[in-house]
Amino acid sequence: MLGLRSKTTRVGLDIGAEGTRVAQLERVRADFRLGAFAEGRHATSAPAPSGETKKPGVATPPTVTEIALPEHLRECLERSAARGRRVAIGLASPDVELHPLELPPFSADTANEYAQIAHVEIQRLAGKEHGELETAYWALPKGVGRSPTAVGVAASRATVDRLLSVCREAHLDCETVDAAACAVVRTVGLAVGARPGTIWGVLDLGARQTRLVLCVDQTPVLARAVGDGGRGWTERIADELRISAEAAEIHKCDVGIEPGRRGVRRSGVTGVCDPDASPRESVPSSAGSEGGRRELAEVIFGVLHPPLTRLVTEIERSFSYVLSCYPSSKARDVILVGGGAATRGLPEFLAAQLGIAVQRLGDAAASPASRLKPIPRSGASSSRVTASVASLERFATAIGLALRGDET
Repeated sequence: MLGLRSKTTRVGLDIGAEGTRVAQLERVRADFRLGAFAEGRHATSAPAPSGETKKPGVATPPTVTEIALPEHLRECLERSAARGRRVAIGLASPDVELHPLELPPFSADTANEYAQIAHVEIQRLAGKEHGELETAYWALPKGVGRSPTAVGVAASRATVDRLLSVCREAHLDCETVDAAACAVVRTVGLAVGARPGTIWGVLDLGARQTRLVLCVDQTPVLARAVGDGGRGWTERIADELRISAEAAEIHKCDVGIEPGRRGVRRSGVTGVCDPDASPRESVPSSAGSEGGRRELAEVIFGVLHPPLTRLVTEIERSFSYVLSCYPSSKARDVILVGGGAATRGLPEFLAAQLGIAVQRLGDAAASPASRLKPIPRSGASSSRVTASVASLERFATAIGLALRGDET
């Protein structure tokens, strides 16, 4: 009976560009399952800085200091039915920077000196515009040549202090402020297990940015922004098809993308329309049938072709770089997380372009070997997001934040 008792983790708080996701896990033997979870949207989205011009493929997400409010966190925690006051908060770009470091060999005897060297190097790479920094690092597996030996983490001390202050105002005990890149890797690691001798990736398709984390075995070795997020894709669809953002979001997820057999390039957009027709004129009047859905999916693919092409290029470049540092390892697969992972047809398209397997976190977690066990649909109340297998992608960062490294 003692072996059946569950252990409750701390609460992971993923404060994103559009809302906050809360997750708390229960451990049963070697497995973890979602015990408490909720999602709350921010009242308003933070505007882009005045005078800033948006560049193609570059997002300008708000910082957590603009959107993290004590009342909002308290409301999310109450709806989640999470237990305890221990929390962990994640930071993603632009609130945190990750830099590859070339440091001398680590020695336990000189750990303090090593940390000081790392701090100075991270400060140099991050620049002076961030003010005082909180820094950390982790060591990397040994590569060839002048491969990085560590990854440095930098966050503004003012941002970290603001988060700690918000937690105190919300009567929470913040145990750690973590990098979101590390959190999603912990979550995916539960679903896919150990992968010695391989290079694999996590593609986090957030609202404002798409971020890629590449790992060697279980260690993140590269983390970078690789393109616009799901909101940018939705806006493209809405503008090109002259529909509302709400309808565009539904089309993106439920209809999805499908490369057309007779696509043509016109003004930077690959469509399935007649060369003399505009993308708007080619939208089928009804997508109810499978044929209509496929036709509309081809049109949506044409609209999203430019950002999708850039995304594939950036993923390929990242894999090539890591493979050059670890030539004895083999590229294995990419796991999709984040709200944008719900885009129908996206895993199949990326797999065909990259030549490696691509799947959503929910599909990986459905494997019998997965240690991440979603609760059944009937277990969630109407006031909470249903934590079905398909919705795990949205909670990937919060789940990883709920876990400490020594718990997995």
